[in-house]
Amino acid sequence: MSRVLEKLGNVEVIGFDTESSGPLLPTEKMINVHRSTLTGFSISFPDKETVYAPVRHLRENLPFSDCSQMLEAISRFKGRVAIHNAKHDLRVLEIAGHSAPLRWECTQIRAFLANVRDSSYKLNLKGLTKDVLGVAERKTFKEVSNGNAWEALTPSDPNVLAYACHDAEDHLNLFLHIGELPESTEKWYQEVERPFLRLIMTIESRGMGIDKEKLLALHGEMQGRIQQVMDDWDFYFSNILISSPKQLREYFYPDHWYEELSIPTKTGQLGTEAKVLAAHAKRAPTALGQMAAELKIQYNVADKIRSTYSKRLVEFADQHPDGRLHGSFNQTGTVTGRLSSSDPNLQNIPTRTELGKRVKCQVPPARVVHEEASSG
Repeated sequence: MSRVLEKLGNVEVIGFDTESSGPLLPTEKMINVHRSTLTGFSISFPDKETVYAPVRHLRENLPFSDCSQMLEAISRFKGRVAIHNAKHDLRVLEIAGHSAPLRWECTQIRAFLANVRDSSYKLNLKGLTKDVLGVAERKTFKEVSNGNAWEALTPSDPNVLAYACHDAEDHLNLFLHIGELPESTEKWYQEVERPFLRLIMTIESRGMGIDKEKLLALHGEMQGRIQQVMDDWDFYFSNILISSPKQLREYFYPDHWYEELSIPTKTGQLGTEAKVLAAHAKRAPTALGQMAAELKIQYNVADKIRSTYSKRLVEFADQHPDGRLHGSFNQTGTVTGRLSSSDPNLQNIPTRTELGKRVKCQVPPARVVHEEASSG
């Protein structure tokens, strides 16, 4: 520990990363950061030395006082602390009762502002390290953990240690690769993006209330509507599965109707999206064609609300002790820079139909947060 503290006094920049454990979100892709537990952290230095401090593994932890002392030193570190997707790591530290570094630098936002992109344009660390830094593919968490939780892994295991250290190394190397931003861009980053990230953290932490009873009732109503639509569909089109894009394409495009309106799928197939279905519903050459399009539209709307915006919202809220929605708002989630939302996507609730408007009524608009966001 003393060597780490000494090195912190002799460098101007480090990479930092946290490891955490917690319940998975309903999507089962990410842990619920608002219920996460700090299990360890990594520090990477410019001389290419990286250390991992296990905090809450089931075995081989460093003394808690040593870990706390190192985190305190990092919070007071006068140099720059490179963290990719800083919102996540700062929240993990916050929940654990530790202060954020004074000069944290979000490499995800800096990469976006510097127009440094990976091939997927998602700006995730894996893509950027591979496409920008040229780092070979590393073992995934699934490969390292063999199905175990992070805290159950042994910190001294070479694979575990390497996995824990690589992210901090990549945070530092990505920060150094991006380099200094142009003066005007750096000013925007410091005065807008960093404070806005803090504001987003506050919004996510507070969450928003929903009317669970009405949403569950709406879920049941949508199940009934879907069954009614499927009964009508089976009466007229018993040989076509309403949920099969392949069979729908064969029905809707027998003579290449409305191909010009269709947006091809990734495989080049003609799509069956709402715009095309609406055209069929109005101008299909047969009454049955119009009916098929209308029924499919009704099915899509009811199924989307049933599967995504009724019971699903309740499931997201129920995983939190306060029973509120704690979604994630992302500053780099779109190419244009528009704020995006995920887990759940609260910006994509349909509002053009009466059913969609009923969903929105059960998710009240968020109040404006008046407190001035901290720049730290």
